[in-house]
Amino acid sequence: MSHRSGILCLLFLSLIFIEGCWDYRELNELSLAMAMGVDKDAKTGGFRVTFQIVNPKEIASRPGAGKSVPVVVYSDTGETLFRAVRKVALNGSRRINLQHLRIFIIGEKLAREGVKEVFDFMERDHESRLTTRVYIARGSDAKDVLKTLTLIDEIPANAILGKVKLSETTVGENYEVSLIDAVQGLFSKTAGLAVSGIKLIGNAEMGQKRSNMQYTEPQAQLDVSGMAVIKKGKLVGWLKGDNARGVTWINNKLKSTIVDLECKRKGKINVETYQSATKIKADIRGRRPIIHIMIRQTGKVGEAECPIDLTKASEIRKLEQQWEEETKLEVEAAVKAVQRMKTDILGFGKAVERDQPKAWKKMEDSWEDIFPKCKTEVTVETSILRTGMRTKSSMSSE
Repeated sequence: MSHRSGILCLLFLSLIFIEGCWDYRELNELSLAMAMGVDKDAKTGGFRVTFQIVNPKEIASRPGAGKSVPVVVYSDTGETLFRAVRKVALNGSRRINLQHLRIFIIGEKLAREGVKEVFDFMERDHESRLTTRVYIARGSDAKDVLKTLTLIDEIPANAILGKVKLSETTVGENYEVSLIDAVQGLFSKTAGLAVSGIKLIGNAEMGQKRSNMQYTEPQAQLDVSGMAVIKKGKLVGWLKGDNARGVTWINNKLKSTIVDLECKRKGKINVETYQSATKIKADIRGRRPIIHIMIRQTGKVGEAECPIDLTKASEIRKLEQQWEEETKLEVEAAVKAVQRMKTDILGFGKAVERDQPKAWKKMEDSWEDIFPKCKTEVTVETSILRTGMRTKSSMSSE
């Protein structure tokens, strides 16, 4: 057999092992789910599953678009989550595909009862994306949140993602949690989980109608609202405002925020943080964990309501020291708030395990009782690098 003939034989034999597109699915046979919600079904004690699905005819830029709604919401119940998902699929004429799922929302009632089995299903499903963002519907069901239409972003799932990212980069009181992050936090023996909340504000019934998208001020809208604290798979409370921002600082998730500093006489000076880095180290003193929280941040002066001359290095340094103290107080208050919930969402246990492995072996089984008693030492280093377009406050001439 010639060399050429041998190559041809190998090529033909290889065709036997090539499977090809045996399991392909045409796009027009699928319904693309952008969001999924799970609630407790009060009637049966089972689950209610809701899918927010793209309406392709409405999204496509062609004549006739704009008469219907951009998404379709299917919902159904079942004794188990898997059965509920299968029943929802019967609401439409196409198979629901989860490979483009962007957000996963859990109703507050279900979250308070327990969500471990919910995440067990999501982790097992071969179509689920581990990068899907997880949220808790604060004060409402996930179904009502997913049925609310939004004004600027046609697809509500995209609007929710945009709102959380905006909050993350402007206020600093929230951060994104992926499905894999949630699973790791839920099934950890010693750690807890913090998840951003989504709150429905306004008339829920009006929010489901297309007319809600035709108001300059919508009748119903979705807002980012606090951080849900989950312990042993159950929602135990909410953190909001400065406490939520303190948690973001400690967990090294802060991207940007504004800190208000008091002037000597009256008014405030706003400092914008645009870079922040946090490190946590653990030490043991007399069998008691000491957690060192070290924060470094840089920022700029955004507003000055009182006379101040920012051309002077001494004034800048005074502001930096004031900024450091304000950050320290806020972080310490957040630690106390979390310790009252007896849920380690701050990674203190991981720090002890990493830095003091021998001590951790003795503490691991009783960490739930040790965590609320942990002492913390917070150090903050700040640098104000910019003062805006002017160095002297407009108040200086008064």
